Amino acid sequence: MQLRNLCFLLLLTAFCQCKKGDTEKPGITAAEQVKRDHGQLTGASVKQSIGVAGGSLTSADGGLTLSVPAGAVDAATEFSIQSVENMLQTKGKAYRLLPEGTKFKKPVTLVYSYAGAGVRAEEAAYLFLVYQDAAGYYFQPKNLQHNAAAKTLSVQTTHFSDWTFTTRVELEVSGNVNNGTVELHKSESASFSLVKYLTGESTDAYKDEVPVLEDKDFATRAKINWSKSSASGTLLPLGANAVYAAPASIPQAESLVVTATVDDSNLGTDNLGQPIRQMTLVQPVQLLPDSPSANESFFELKEDGNTYRITNPRFFLAGGILSVIGDFPGRSIELSVWGGGVGSYAYGEPGATGKASINYTISGVAPFVHFHVDNCSQPKEIKYAQGQFTISRIAAAIGDYTEGSFTGEVFHADWCNSQQQKTVSGTFKIRKNY
Repeated sequence: MQLRNLCFLLLLTAFCQCKKGDTEKPGITAAEQVKRDHGQLTGASVKQSIGVAGGSLTSADGGLTLSVPAGAVDAATEFSIQSVENMLQTKGKAYRLLPEGTKFKKPVTLVYSYAGAGVRAEEAAYLFLVYQDAAGYYFQPKNLQHNAAAKTLSVQTTHFSDWTFTTRVELEVSGNVNNGTVELHKSESASFSLVKYLTGESTDAYKDEVPVLEDKDFATRAKINWSKSSASGTLLPLGANAVYAAPASIPQAESLVVTATVDDSNLGTDNLGQPIRQMTLVQPVQLLPDSPSANESFFELKEDGNTYRITNPRFFLAGGILSVIGDFPGRSIELSVWGGGVGSYAYGEPGATGKASINYTISGVAPFVHFHVDNCSQPKEIKYAQGQFTISRIAAAIGDYTEGSFTGEVFHADWCNSQQQKTVSGTFKIRKNY
């Protein structure tokens, strides 16, 4: 995209007022109330029947846990959690809880983990849980509890809907985003927009929550400063919007961040009740090289449709055990095979000669492994993942490479209480440095 076109895009974005939401919501300024279409379902549904005695249920990715107290329902009721498209474009995932519309006799508790959402420690106090009602409007419960040590947000509610988290100011991105990072090739660009959310007053119909409002002209009152951490590329700011354009040539991969600092005396309070005067929002950007280096180490991991890539994987070969390790942001994976060389290996009992294993860990979630108990009562039977771990080359000397690939499933370590599983695959090429 040429520079003059970027300038035109910024001007168009800054001065075009796009109306969101309905104009007939009672009790607030309708033009400012946040309303979106409902998101499409994106993940596996976890279902469980919970009766008068109560129980709990956790989403397939471990990000949301529902606790139902005894006496909340009169009879066995099927509860479900499923991830959905987040229409607010925040860092957090969105979840749909069913049965929607059911009124519980006692409040149920929702615990949302933001451990894997890329939230910086200084941002955690700005997080709020919000839900979207059947008409598409967003509301913020008043009884939020924040556990900074556990990186969780929790609320009590008597009804279900779509849930996610937001902050007072969100940095929305238009561009190629992979696992929270904008990825750009040469001459490509990404657009950034700041959106400010406030809360309105409670109404008779919504006594335990407040409506979420969008302050559409806050850029005229706030002081906004845009910056980037690298000299590479061009950043064009204009008020609450900015466009970053990658350079015309990218000889090697480079990481940088685009930062927006917002000074505004009307940002409300954080989840500890303290006034907010300034917020700093950071967006990672990865510049992709013109052509990948043939000598570059890498580990590319795919998990349920999401792709992660690093260039600093590790491998070990000692005592007849070969292990490949990838430490990714918010997750890590280790694949091992006992007594094997170049070849393909099925998954089996850890330590058994010629059998492969997977240990997959996600921040804030119990580990996932390559096997699970098929029958949680007696007699118990172990089932191993399908797929295989392939070693196509083993480094023989310093400067040489170990290469391979893998496919398979991993299962929650506490399978009988949380029947979560994920499909993983990947490729790797790792240079021997010692």
